Amino acid sequence: MNYLRKNSNEFQSGYTGCYLKPATCPHCGTGTDAVSTAREIFAYSGSSNLLLSAAKCTSCHRTFFFANLRESGNSDAEVVCMYPDKNIVYENDTLKKVSPRFIRMYNQALYAEKNGDTELAAIGYCTALTTLIKDYAIGVLGKPAEEVASRNLYQVIGDYLLQKELINTPDLIRILGDDYVHYNDRYPTRDLVILKGYMEIFLKQIEMQLLIRSADDVTLKSDIDRVEMKEG
Repeated sequence: MNYLRKNSNEFQSGYTGCYLKPATCPHCGTGTDAVSTAREIFAYSGSSNLLLSAAKCTSCHRTFFFANLRESGNSDAEVVCMYPDKNIVYENDTLKKVSPRFIRMYNQALYAEKNGDTELAAIGYCTALTTLIKDYAIGVLGKPAEEVASRNLYQVIGDYLLQKELINTPDLIRILGDDYVHYNDRYPTRDLVILKGYMEIFLKQIEMQLLIRSADDVTLKSDIDRVEMKEG
């Protein structure tokens, strides 16, 4: 699980240090800086306190709960429990028809993120997205496999999703720089949240195009059936 560092004075004025806030919704698996809806402080033992929070996911809008143990001093208050605490499995029947590999790879990235392996998760999400767009380009758009295979993530987003302006935004240039992970620095959790936010945009775009094509195919088949009935 990845976390965001937040100021402990959100709970009580005068608190120093930070507390860790889950950066992934346990309901839908989306990276999020969830909106806090309730906070409480309970005495635990000695000078230690439990910081209890309820937060609403910015994607699925469901509420989850987590607790931090705040010790004396300025050390970060670690998460000691969260509800619901479950393995997230990503499913999407529309995208699975185009790229079963994408579903498998995306779930592997989710598992890495849940275990706190931020770098592996970032690489996994980017590789999964690249695979999906390439399978979409070949299987749906009819692009030659030899043309598609050599392209990187930036190129396939620009060429096959027609998002050249979006991929030139500072966020994506920074986040996807150096092959997704900066050599000298740990991949920031905040960047992973932003990356997953952009991924949602691209996944929704592909899903929308697939649904439009499916609707067009149904309409075309109905028109053909009506013509055949008249001729018959």
